[in-house]
Amino acid sequence: MAKISPYLLVICIGLMSWDVSRAGESAATSKVADPSIPPFLAAWDLKSANSSVSKMIFVKEHHYYDFQIAFQGATTGPSSEARIQQMNELKKFVGDGGFEWVTTESADTETPVVLSQAMNAQQQHQMMQSGQYVARMTRSGVMIPVHRVIKAPDANGSIAILYDKTIETWNFEAGSGDGILRHITSVELRPGTYSVVATSTRAISVPPNVTTLLRVSYRPDTRKLDN
Repeated sequence: MAKISPYLLVICIGLMSWDVSRAGESAATSKVADPSIPPFLAAWDLKSANSSVSKMIFVKEHHYYDFQIAFQGATTGPSSEARIQQMNELKKFVGDGGFEWVTTESADTETPVVLSQAMNAQQQHQMMQSGQYVARMTRSGVMIPVHRVIKAPDANGSIAILYDKTIETWNFEAGSGDGILRHITSVELRPGTYSVVATSTRAISVPPNVTTLLRVSYRPDTRKLDN
């Protein structure tokens, strides 16, 4: 299992702390620009069971789009000891950033097949390059179950359900200007208009001073997929 360094976790929390002053601004700015076109943030309070965020999105380019939970907040304790305690509590909530390599076929199952540590570096690299293995976040932090539905009109004008699944989310995969990011799912979307609904299926005890949002984006450094 690979783990994120404590230094990188501090950077992620620093980004998160920096963002609390602009958390509302980020969401507001997205709304003003055009929240329906990825990338965007949408307010999503996970403290209540069955809390939903519903968006109509317009996709311009054929990509895999990432759906994530963004955690924004700050360590606001009156002393360094209090702030360290807040950071430790935050780590318990968001996770430690650790990941492991598992077979692609088993990545979404309850019993993933983990890459053998006995393999040498060359064997690991070859299998990862071939797509046989993918990185999966370890199950640290507080699990947040998310029911995700994506719908789109089909050629006949009817509504087609493209994605309807409940996902158990764990850990965090990155830190950015939008906060600390936890992966929900990635979905291939072609140009068009889609209805997206994300629902937390149980109430979550979110730490004080932490704001939760839905983040929809794609990696701009990736090539567009063929139509």
